[in-house]
Amino acid sequence: SSAVDITIVEDSLAKGAVCSDGSPSAYQFDKGVGEGINNWMVHLEGGAWCESVERCTYRAGKHVGSSKYMTGLNFTGILNNKKKFNPDFYNWNRILVRYCDGSSFTGDVEEVDPATMLHFRGARIFRAVMEELLAKGMENASNALLTGCSAGGLATILHCDNFRNLLPSSTKVKCVSDAGYFIHARGLLYVTRVNTNLVLYNRKDYAGGSSSADFFEQVVELHVLSQLTGLSFLIFNLIISVTRLQGSAKNLPPWCTSIMKPSLCFYPQYVVPQMQTPLFVVNSAYDTWQIENIMAPKRADPCGSWKFCKFNIYKCSPAQAKTWQDFRRAIIRALAALGRSSSRGMFINSCHTHCQTTLDSKWYGPAASRLMN
Repeated sequence: SSAVDITIVEDSLAKGAVCSDGSPSAYQFDKGVGEGINNWMVHLEGGAWCESVERCTYRAGKHVGSSKYMTGLNFTGILNNKKKFNPDFYNWNRILVRYCDGSSFTGDVEEVDPATMLHFRGARIFRAVMEELLAKGMENASNALLTGCSAGGLATILHCDNFRNLLPSSTKVKCVSDAGYFIHARGLLYVTRVNTNLVLYNRKDYAGGSSSADFFEQVVELHVLSQLTGLSFLIFNLIISVTRLQGSAKNLPPWCTSIMKPSLCFYPQYVVPQMQTPLFVVNSAYDTWQIENIMAPKRADPCGSWKFCKFNIYKCSPAQAKTWQDFRRAIIRALAALGRSSSRGMFINSCHTHCQTTLDSKWYGPAASRLMN
């Protein structure tokens, strides 16, 4: 599939729907044809998060923080326009919403610090793009699918019901989250310092030190909370950071933020049970991003004992291999806790990978994981 031209969101500057550096937001749009002309797929691009001014400033000089550095991406996998690779959606209207805010499209801070000139406007980007797509024909959609990968997969869950509410009741709406099920769990790799010795495993707590949880809270407030220990002190710290920095709290599901800290409402397991719109989860139980950045992040392993293991389980010690298995069990437990629902489905495999719907080889190629039924 060839590259699709970038479209700058009309009036994005006037609406404040801008990237981290203040440049206009953007998307790529490949129009549907034939029988798919009234069907729409909106895919939210991934790209992690920024939880601090320093990190957001760095990203502002890249395509994940500025449309100035974006280039048109090829539409592959679920976005491919070739029937051979994408038989179900090749002729739909397919949109890739470019990610340049660092908050999974949840940030909304009006003020701009003149010292940094950083903008935290992810939620405005989402709204502005949706408004433009509705005006371009999505308001008449027969079927509409919101999808996303990684940070975009998380955004898909957080925005799924909002997406449903933007469309007529006659439109059939569903959501697909790929590699976006970041878990809040206890019990894995715990990193701490005892005197001058770094202790890499401590089974009282599930995951790297204290960064997972605080990270998301900083995102929510940067782009407006903290508790817990462990697999997730890394991701929880990250969430805390994002929520604080980005002013994300007001754009998270209100029923969730009314009963728990906004940072917890970044976790799918606390949001999905009350979702009204049908959701399908695609995730690996050995998700590479979570293993590399949550289970065994670099800063928690200065000696590099996990350097090879986290990329290849065959290079792990027995203790490290057990940590991998513990991580898998944590993901399975988090998903199983959702219970059964006719409006939810999932495909969870054991591939060591991240994002399976966006590449031809994983989506419909010879090496793809497929149910032939």
